[in-house]
Amino acid sequence: MSADSNRAKADKGPDVWRPSATGYWCTYSRAWTDIKHVYGLSVTETEKSALTEMLDTCA
Repeated sequence: MSADSNRAKADKGPDVWRPSATGYWCTYSRAWTDIKHVYGLSVTETEKSALTEMLDTCA
């Protein structure tokens, strides 16, 4: 991830920001859901929808 793309992401969730490389969506969404699970964090409906779309790209 470049410095510019990292600044663009800031602290936005997957319902607001996604990696521009769709080939990375699977990895990104799996990491995001893993962190949510490990720390017992909730997921909003819009976040869940975005994550589902990205997870659907996994082989």
